Amino acid sequence: MDRPTGSVTLEVAASLAGVDVGQIRDWAAIDGLVIEQRGRIETVLLDRVIALSTAARRRRQGSGRDALRARLADARSNPPK
Repeated sequence: MDRPTGSVTLEVAASLAGVDVGQIRDWAAIDGLVIEQRGRIETVLLDRVIALSTAARRRRQGSGRDALRARLADARSNPPK
């Protein structure tokens, strides 16, 4: 199935981006994303949600690697006695 493009509902965007609707609302609250009202339906640009979720995932992965590097460096400089 092809991924939709353009504006989609918050629920669809959350599902396709692998985040929850609350996260999308958080991004909108810090001006990272615009939630548009179309009648009683809230929509967002799917490509923007995908980009934000990808960036967030990279930050989480990077912080884990940095933590591991720090632990390894600490172990090398302070070997067990």
